[in-house]
Amino acid sequence: MGAKLGQVFLHDSNIIRKIIQAADLHPTDNVVEIGCGDGILTDALSTACAQVTVFEIDPICIAKTQARLRDRSNIRYIEGDFLKTASELETFSAPVKVVANVPYYISTPIIKALITHIHQVTDAIIMVQKEYAGKLIAQPEAALYTSFSVYASAFWTISSLFGVSRNCFYPVPNVDSAVVHLKPAPTPIPGDPDVFFTVVQSGFWGRRKPLRSALAKSPYITLKPEFKNCDFFIEHPTIRAESLSLADFFTLFEMIQPFIVATNSSRTAPI
Repeated sequence: MGAKLGQVFLHDSNIIRKIIQAADLHPTDNVVEIGCGDGILTDALSTACAQVTVFEIDPICIAKTQARLRDRSNIRYIEGDFLKTASELETFSAPVKVVANVPYYISTPIIKALITHIHQVTDAIIMVQKEYAGKLIAQPEAALYTSFSVYASAFWTISSLFGVSRNCFYPVPNVDSAVVHLKPAPTPIPGDPDVFFTVVQSGFWGRRKPLRSALAKSPYITLKPEFKNCDFFIEHPTIRAESLSLADFFTLFEMIQPFIVATNSSRTAPI
């Protein structure tokens, strides 16, 4: 267990306590855990709430957790890759809280999978790599602010809760971690989300170019030349994508939608 999946296991009981407190669990809550490891977090979760559903790809981790918690009747195990089994969330009769120490190398795909089923999630308390947490909460002009920062904030209200030292894991990894709180964002994306994110990606594709130039030359979207004359660019002729907040991108998108001719889905930049 561990080597083939690059697994590390949390062993610090104080961090477990802080995660449980941050999740604000109630006896009636249904919780989803993505990756149970050796069961230390599963143990705490199953004590604090009504039902825990564990998604775990490694049968050895499931067996070890089942042996550790053999007396618990409120734990359900779904064996398989969460990225392929996330549709199981649709079978839940009520929304869930997600509380998990996710595999860092697939943090983005996991967040995207949760977005697909976001109506089933009230909160997600997840542990990620420290630098990745910085990207999630990065603000305009920050070095870590990317198209993914905009993407994540369009769906989630995100806060960084606390850091976690690498020494809280075994074997000790070469990175520190952080626990973040994701809650479904209250403001919907104005229009087609796929087209909106194509605009965002196009802006960051030309990160060092003025936004107007980046959009005009983007390989991902085709705009009528007249888009350059909209009020947004009259007011901000030299602004770059890295300077725009999510609200600014919403405003920009609403103004240039009439000028969008086509998007090139075969060349869409990855978020």
